[in-house]
Amino acid sequence: MNSRNEKNYIFIVGNGFDLNLGLESKFYDFILHKYFEGNERLIQDLYKMYLEDNDNFIFLLNFLFFNKKIYISYEEFLNALKSKFFLFLYFCHNYYSFRICGLKSIENLKEIKDKNWSDIESTLSYILKKIGNKEWLNFNGILNEVAGNSGRLSIMNYQIDGIYNIKKILFDSDQCVTLIKESLKQFEIEFNSYIFEKCKKINFSDKLSTQWAKYIHKYTSDQSFFSNNIVCLSFNYTICDINEIKTKLTNLRKLKKNIPNFKDDYHNDYIRYINIHGHIMKQVNNECSPIIIGIDDSEFGDFRFSEFTKSYKVAKIRTNNEKNSSLLFGNSSNNLEIYFYGHSLSKNDYSYFQSIFDTFDLYSKNVQVHFVYPIDENNKDHSEYCDFKKIYELIHQYGYSFNNKNRGQNLFSKLLLEDRLKIHFIDWSNLNKK
Repeated sequence: MNSRNEKNYIFIVGNGFDLNLGLESKFYDFILHKYFEGNERLIQDLYKMYLEDNDNFIFLLNFLFFNKKIYISYEEFLNALKSKFFLFLYFCHNYYSFRICGLKSIENLKEIKDKNWSDIESTLSYILKKIGNKEWLNFNGILNEVAGNSGRLSIMNYQIDGIYNIKKILFDSDQCVTLIKESLKQFEIEFNSYIFEKCKKINFSDKLSTQWAKYIHKYTSDQSFFSNNIVCLSFNYTICDINEIKTKLTNLRKLKKNIPNFKDDYHNDYIRYINIHGHIMKQVNNECSPIIIGIDDSEFGDFRFSEFTKSYKVAKIRTNNEKNSSLLFGNSSNNLEIYFYGHSLSKNDYSYFQSIFDTFDLYSKNVQVHFVYPIDENNKDHSEYCDFKKIYELIHQYGYSFNNKNRGQNLFSKLLLEDRLKIHFIDWSNLNKK
């Protein structure tokens, strides 16, 4: 194979790719459906309770049991913590942020609806850092007044048994880490089921393969793929048939009459589709294929939190897969284009981006980086979608990893001067048309 004729592509997509195909895959969509019975008013009421009570333990009770007049045994409380403790911490952290910003209400819920999936992982990272720095969340007020021999606590409408044991758990950072891990696993299982059913309902796999074919075709239609490689790197959990992508892409390309050396018989490995963080699967016996929600391992040097890192979880999945292979093609190519679409460029994924940049030597070689954003007839304001600050931070953060700091500092300027950093706006609504 003549490497000079190679043209290699990496297409990286995040949740924006699925959202633009009509899949309700936002964190807000899931929690509203799963934990609040589809009723937005319950989320609003919970925030009002948070503001009025100003006590984390009372908020925890209201979150777990929705302020029902109820007797709560120690076992019931512990099971509720194992199931929803991570979700409680997410709300507690964000409600606190809302309060600090002076929000007296969230009547239109815009503050929650606009949250990206990355905020789940950012919240997880924030919480673990607080634990690591011994700044653990203080359940003030009521729990501080519980005597050492207390067996039951009456508060509001609740009768709580085993309160002293509950207190010991909530003030012990190691036990809280265990609760976070268990409840995060439960969250992943439930989210898997939610997305699986949503995809099944609208035949999403076919939509996804069609859109991938159109998206790839848009940026590669002037190339022959006979000696090229394409990696579709999805940070989503949705899946599609790679053979469907190939078939639909071939049909699209057959419509082009002016492709030199066009061939239908592409080699088998010219295109690959990879779910970097696991994928959805039909649930069996309350278990399912692991999907991954985690933190970036470059943020933590504390091995207590290693099981929360994405790399740890990916390695654990791949250990049980005999068909493992390199996620990327070889690094011999000097003609690579990387496209980002629908990804928040969260710092929780920086280790992946930096590894790709390292593998293909972003500084020295002929590597182009493209950032693609949607635009349609109803929205001509590019700035609403294009977060240039995140692009700037990503490139500069990668530059900071260089041993030669001078080279790292000028990387962004070098990419601009050599026209190797490009921003595109794509009419997604037109791309959706058959």
